[in-house]
Amino acid sequence: MVKTHINIEYLKQVNKIKEFLKYTNKSEKSLKTYFLALDKFFFYLVDFFEIVENFDLTEHLKKKINETNKVKEEWSKNDVADKVFKAWLKIDKEKRSGLFMKWVNKQEEDIRNTYINYIWRIQGLLSQISEDWSANPKTMKKIKLNGFHLEEEIVFADIGELYNKLSPKYKMILKMMMYTGLNPADLVKLKPKDFQKISNKEKYGDKVYYFVNKDREKTKHKDVQFIHVYTESFMKEIREYFEMEKTLKYNKTKQANKVEQFKKDPRFEVVKEYKDYIEFNGKKNWLKDQNKEIFGGIRAEAITDAFRYHNSGEHRLLPSTVRSLCFTRLRNVFSMADEDIYLLWTQHKAGMITKAYIMDLIPRIITLLENNKIQSAVLLGNMGDYIKETITLRKKFDDIETLKEENKDLREQLTKQGNAFNMQMNQLKWFLGVDEDKFADAIKERHLKLKKEKGK
Repeated sequence: MVKTHINIEYLKQVNKIKEFLKYTNKSEKSLKTYFLALDKFFFYLVDFFEIVENFDLTEHLKKKINETNKVKEEWSKNDVADKVFKAWLKIDKEKRSGLFMKWVNKQEEDIRNTYINYIWRIQGLLSQISEDWSANPKTMKKIKLNGFHLEEEIVFADIGELYNKLSPKYKMILKMMMYTGLNPADLVKLKPKDFQKISNKEKYGDKVYYFVNKDREKTKHKDVQFIHVYTESFMKEIREYFEMEKTLKYNKTKQANKVEQFKKDPRFEVVKEYKDYIEFNGKKNWLKDQNKEIFGGIRAEAITDAFRYHNSGEHRLLPSTVRSLCFTRLRNVFSMADEDIYLLWTQHKAGMITKAYIMDLIPRIITLLENNKIQSAVLLGNMGDYIKETITLRKKFDDIETLKEENKDLREQLTKQGNAFNMQMNQLKWFLGVDEDKFADAIKERHLKLKKEKGK
């Protein structure tokens, strides 16, 4: 399905904006980000200034992108953008910043940080168009957030909805991505050996934690590391996924090395073989397969493809937006005193990092885990329960297949017995010298005759 793009061209019809675009050296990508933010705020201004007769903001926000695009086409014909900005210029900078914050405060609490990011982008755009267009930055709430794609805005409920549609592999990927904010390129490289155990009875009693500390794939030569800490229960889910029985399908030509590798592995057996593909069934072992990639060596792009397949035509929920939502929600978890942890957790450069420094951070992270702050912000449901359910369903499926085979054998036996019976009946008809119509009467007559002879 072709992706529907948000129409932002209607905003560029205002003369002052046309003039700005004519001389700006900003890239198309950067401009698109600014205008997508302005597009979101514009609906609110149309409603606030009562520019369009009978405009219902609540109903408008429920519409799909292709529907709102048609509305914007009508607005272009009626110079709605020009009228909105004329109304905007009639109020002073204090009132403009007040409108910004009023718009932010109308949003649900868990997405307000996202909308604060929007207003600062709009403020930046308006300041570049003309200083006369901007609001008063001193009365606008400030927050330090990571960049994200405005056209792909999502909320936590969207993540849960997608999670329920995915296969076990991509369920686990989505759960780990939402928890860590890792890029797909880093996720697909994770191996059991990357998870290092933290056990300290004096500090944590019987509780066990695990941490991953690696260089980021995208900036491997720039000393950008990340650190994530997992509870024992979460680690158990990851391990259960890795060790669950799986059916793996490989192309005989393009993936010849993997085919040969699994043919030699005694834990896997060939279950189906086609002209170009071959399927193996079996399971790995966490301790013995420390150097195997957890997700089977898939391409990073496969994650995007899987998310797109299970999304609507708008493709709003992609790895980039999942990561952005993770960073936004974690921003509320890590205080300014924990800025070093936040930068490392979200894979941003945090200065020179030493092994000793990393180990010093872990107790602070564990404190947040013990208080359930990180989990409540970014952790999805229990994958372990789903894996158990999958194993149960697989067993039921196997039982059904066994019954099918047993029924097949029974049908074959009945067919053989039926054929033997028919042959005997035909021989009897021949012996009695009768056809099909008179066969029953002949049997009765023969029976009575034998009975009389026996009575004598």
